[in-house]
Formats: sequence, structure tokens, C-alpha cells
Amino acid sequence: MDLTGETLSLKPLRSMTQTARFRPRPVPNTTANRLGPTTPFMAVALSFALLLTACDKGPAEVSVDSEPTPDPEESYQVVDLVTGLAHPWGLAFLPDGDILITERPGRVRLVREGELRSAPVQGAPSVAAVGQGGMLDIALHPQFEQNRWVYLSYAASV
Repeated sequence: MDLTGETLSLKPLRSMTQTARFRPRPVPNTTANRLGPTTPFMAVALSFALLLTACDKGPAEVSVDSEPTPDPEESYQVVDLVTGLAHPWGLAFLPDGDILITERPGRVRLVREGELRSAPVQGAPSVAAVGQGGMLDIALHPQFEQNRWVYLSYAASV
């Protein structure tokens, strides 16, 4: 990612085809595998939970007539930092005060001096923005100021 001047671009370190794939191994169908080593523990835990339920004195009485009194120490105010984003998901605060924001449909946006830049950051990978998928989180490398690496998590079509 180049953060000099007004031009920003993301450059992938490797393609999705180089990413390791998970391949499950078949498990033999035996009684030990179906029951597993945690079955006796689960039976004891379930028995203990049933015992506690049997000893319960009933539901506690709760008054819902009065409004809770807000604690001034815990009060807060919601403030919109920027508007015009489509499903904002992740934030990364840059050392110079700028903010990178991911949008689930597949964009990375830049907020500079409190203003959302109109053009998305170039070079974001293609995402599968269906269901709960899309462009998700963003994080800066611990030595971001030296190497300028930005990490993205996203769902892609395979």
C-alpha cells in the first residue's frame, strides 16, 4: 500500500491459489470415535446441572416498574465520524491520523482529516459479498511505518 500523497493502492503479497487449503481426513466409524473421550465428562456435567436446577428456589423477583438511573460515569454519546459508507466493517488507524475503513461490498475507503475520500483505495481484492461474506477486517502490520503492509480478511469465490 502506498500512502504517499493522494494516491493509495493495495498490492497483494500472494494470490488465493497459493493459500493453503484444508482437506479433512476420513475418520474410521468406530464406537470410540462416536462417543469420544469427553462423553463421561459431559454426563457428569449434565448430572450436576440437573441437580442445581432441582435445588433452585424459583425465579428471583425483579421490579420492572422503575427506570434504571443512568450513571454519569458510564454515559456516552454516539457521534457519526463519516457518512456515505456501505456496510462499514473494519477500521485501521494510520500513524498520521488517517483511517482506513473496509466496506463489506468490497471496498477500502480512506478518511483523511475527517473527510471521506470519494474514490476507494485501488488494488483491493475481489470479494464474494453474499450472505455474511465480503470485505471484512483490516489490520496494519506491527512495523507498518517501515514496510507499509496492510492485512485484509475477506471472503472470496473459489
